[in-house]
Amino acid sequence: MTSQGKEQGNRIIRKSGMGSSVFMMEMIMVVFFFCLCAAVSSLLFARADSMSRLAADTNQAVLKAENLAEIFKSGGMDHYQDYPETAGGLAFDTGSYQFAWNEAWEPQAADGDGAGCPYYGEMVILRADEPGGFMETAVITITRSQDGKTLYELSVSSYHGM
Repeated sequence: MTSQGKEQGNRIIRKSGMGSSVFMMEMIMVVFFFCLCAAVSSLLFARADSMSRLAADTNQAVLKAENLAEIFKSGGMDHYQDYPETAGGLAFDTGSYQFAWNEAWEPQAADGDGAGCPYYGEMVILRADEPGGFMETAVITITRSQDGKTLYELSVSSYHGM
């Protein structure tokens, strides 16, 4: 082999060495971009799951508050223990009731402060005298114990004539 042939072979080796470093940098950039996309996607999926859980909890809270409002409007709060929805309720002397639900939104016994249950609700009943009767207003609040977030609040009024 001539010296010119050896020189040409060395150039080819050097050129291929330079190409591999550029290729390696390109691969590092691709892997970095992939990791970045994976991290962002994971955060988006976690946020979507959180929003989905909040929406499901809010839907259930609306249903429970509406059920309690219907019982109140029918005048059934004197016998709230007779209703499956409110059977676990706890009556207070101050004109309020507290209700508790487990993870599956099934009624459970209320302990007075909402501790030990995933979801709890409170119905505060206010009474105002009116000419010829009185107006009762119930403020129903459904809260998630995990973070203390108020899922839904509903006010309902009922007039009782004399």
